Amino acid sequence: MGLNKQIVYMSDIDEGRFGIRIAKSFEVTADNLPEIIDFCRDNNVKMLIARCPANDFSTIHAMEKEGFLLMDTLVYLNAPKLSGKRERTATSFSEAKWTNIPGLTLDHHFYLRR
Repeated sequence: MGLNKQIVYMSDIDEGRFGIRIAKSFEVTADNLPEIIDFCRDNNVKMLIARCPANDFSTIHAMEKEGFLLMDTLVYLNAPKLSGKRERTATSFSEAKWTNIPGLTLDHHFYLRR
């Protein structure tokens, strides 16, 4: 079964920047990981930049088992757009908890270098 080009692809811009064959995949799952790795072997990829949701533990463990290293975590916050003019007021900050931030998404960013 062939992979959709959007799931894993060669990164010409990164290859030009770093001088090695680099691929990217921002939709890694435990199910498609073997095919992504095959794509990298078939294309002589030296580094794969791969992303998966931070709460997808089966994918995280599968990637670690294959030798991937966690490099960073991306945090996305989608807040509703405010409309109209707002008055400036004093702002207070409270401790952020994962459960009280609507629209928060975390992705782990892994690298595999062979």
